[in-house]
Amino acid sequence: MSENLSQITKERMIRAVDYAYQKRDFQMFMTVMTHAQTCKQCSKAFFECMRIAQDHLESELI
Repeated sequence: MSENLSQITKERMIRAVDYAYQKRDFQMFMTVMTHAQTCKQCSKAFFECMRIAQDHLESELI
């Protein structure tokens, strides 16, 4: 069950990062990422969220 909860949390974090990018809401992005970095349960998704954010930023440069 804990693994399933972790997957749900990870998916929600990723959706939040994607949503913040789509809305161009930097404050929301920083709030989500700060939470992911400091929350024990969400920290598992932090590096994947960072990778997704990097992909979004790189797509803007192309």
